[in-house]
Amino acid sequence: MKGFVGNMLAIAPQLSASELTQPVHLLLTTDEEIGCLGVQAVIQELVMQGPRPDWALIGEPTDLQICTAHKGKVAYNVSVEGQTGHSSNPDGGLNAVDLAARLIVALGDMGVALRRYPAAAGSLDISLGFYSCGPG
Repeated sequence: MKGFVGNMLAIAPQLSASELTQPVHLLLTTDEEIGCLGVQAVIQELVMQGPRPDWALIGEPTDLQICTAHKGKVAYNVSVEGQTGHSSNPDGGLNAVDLAARLIVALGDMGVALRRYPAAAGSLDISLGFYSCGPG
């Protein structure tokens, strides 16, 4: 992404000197690797006030290949709750770690199955990014 930003800034003087009929907007967002946090306010602003772009040039890595689509992202927070019990009587409770482990395996299996179906922007993926356990 940094290379894209540098390239856009490098051509800005040429764009400024040209006789464009429409303005060019350079939009940079933050925190794309941890939930695309910077883009949320941008989307709200564009929906509410504009300008609505006719097209966009997205600086994602594509090995210098032009593409018409790129993978998106949906993130979920999942909480698994168990029921307290005693280790001497495991059937008397419900171990949340065991449930979460089964969920992780199921999601992994689903990810393998999804990769069998090609999509315009590449195969679909499921990625477990963070896992923690403990009381509360």
